[in-house]
Amino acid sequence: MVHPEIHLTTREKVQFLWLIPLILCKTVLTVISTVLAEPRAALKHPVRTIGVNLLRHAVLTLSFRQKLAADVASTGDAVRAFCAARNLAHSAVAVPVDAGGHLHPAAAAAAPRRRLHDRASTFHAAQIPDATLHLITIPSASSASSASSASASSPPSPPPPPGHGRGRTILYLHGGGFAHPTNARGQLPFAARCAEALCSSSSSSSPSSSSSSSSSPPAPVTLAVLEYHLAPAHAQPTQLAQSLAALRTLVAMMMAVDGDGGGGSGGDAAAAAERIVLLGDSAGGNLVMGVVAALREASSASASASAASAGGGAAGGGTASWGGGGAAADELRAEWWGDMRGSTGSGGGRLAAAVAVCPWVGLGPYEGESYERNARWDFLSKAELEEFEEAAGMRRGVGWGDMLGAARAAKAAREEGECEGEEEDVEETGGWGEEFWSGVVRGEGRVVERMLVTVGTREVLYDDVVEFVGLMGTGTVEGGGGDDGKVVFVKGPREVHVGPVVDVAMGVEDAEGSLQAILEFFKGL
Repeated sequence: MVHPEIHLTTREKVQFLWLIPLILCKTVLTVISTVLAEPRAALKHPVRTIGVNLLRHAVLTLSFRQKLAADVASTGDAVRAFCAARNLAHSAVAVPVDAGGHLHPAAAAAAPRRRLHDRASTFHAAQIPDATLHLITIPSASSASSASSASASSPPSPPPPPGHGRGRTILYLHGGGFAHPTNARGQLPFAARCAEALCSSSSSSSPSSSSSSSSSPPAPVTLAVLEYHLAPAHAQPTQLAQSLAALRTLVAMMMAVDGDGGGGSGGDAAAAAERIVLLGDSAGGNLVMGVVAALREASSASASASAASAGGGAAGGGTASWGGGGAAADELRAEWWGDMRGSTGSGGGRLAAAVAVCPWVGLGPYEGESYERNARWDFLSKAELEEFEEAAGMRRGVGWGDMLGAARAAKAAREEGECEGEEEDVEETGGWGEEFWSGVVRGEGRVVERMLVTVGTREVLYDDVVEFVGLMGTGTVEGGGGDDGKVVFVKGPREVHVGPVVDVAMGVEDAEGSLQAILEFFKGL
């Protein structure tokens, strides 16, 4: 069982006997209503119309406990089934979340030696367990065609390590409100399509390998799927700490591979980071933003420490809202990232890109107009968001999980401080506004080269995502991205929450949908 702590009562089990027929009846009525109201749009993709309404009524009708109990396959089970069905090479490695900095044995020689603070004690939480990282090799088109000519019954070759042949890696952080595992029908095929698009990119190999023969096939892309521990048994920031540890593990493993290829004791951490793309949907998008925020904080702290050292002063602390204040606030940093940035000098050690599909970026109260306007379309609801928030132990106003809440609080405190002339107090509230989020992708302290954010025009999170993208300083929210192209914002017409994932699950190909824009973004990296 995925959630052994959930034990349904006899009454809850018996309820399925009438709830399932009720869901089907509601779906039929809603589909008919939708076709009558919007015949052209509804009949353009009838499978989507039926599937979204079925999903919506299932989510709205079943209780939170019943939905958790319905999770019978873990993320690991889903990955193994997905790879077996597609004959893909797959392996799994442990991701230690350890204050001592212990890494995967293959990467130990390349790992930074200083103490790494990402154990849960620094997050004011219970001890965080280690996670599992599933590594799936997505072959290039030429390699895939060659493999298809072989016997389908033959098992795939053992997968090469991440970064083999200077190939790139996607770290996929799945959604599900931090409470549900990933699935092999929608999320994993979606992530695999993104990896295939990246593999088909003309720059699938690292830019540093451009001197190699143009006739050589592109290196395979590694799809790294993090199996993090789920709520309610494991509250946030367990999932964020495990995500940061997974990124650290990938960087170290790729450093080890690069070092072996070059005959040295270890590769370049910056070169490894520049071949990694973050990908997340929904709550996974929240993790993507939490990771880049942590890296941005680490970069800022490292720069402040360097400046203070050069000037003979003391390094400044981080934003108080990162950990809700307290003595551990300064420890809430990915110190390994700051060390790496410090050792590479300016211009090095930045992730290739970060992609957040319909990210959950703001906690309650859920009062935006889109929560009311799109309630009739979306399968996600205010009630379910509150249930996820409570189950995961999310903290409102804390920057690593409630990005919008922290930004709003910082803005209010800044305005109040300006009125009262208390600038020092304003600085202590944290800078979670436009300057911080724009700095994630711009300036010397940036931690990622490009970002893609998507949202469906018919999802309840629409207003929150639009507001959050505004914090990044984009020139427009009508698609296409900002003035400098650093942030691409795509709005999927008539799409509900995680619309591209839903489309993949249902086999829908919509030329006007956000899925195509996402794939084009990956092809352009």
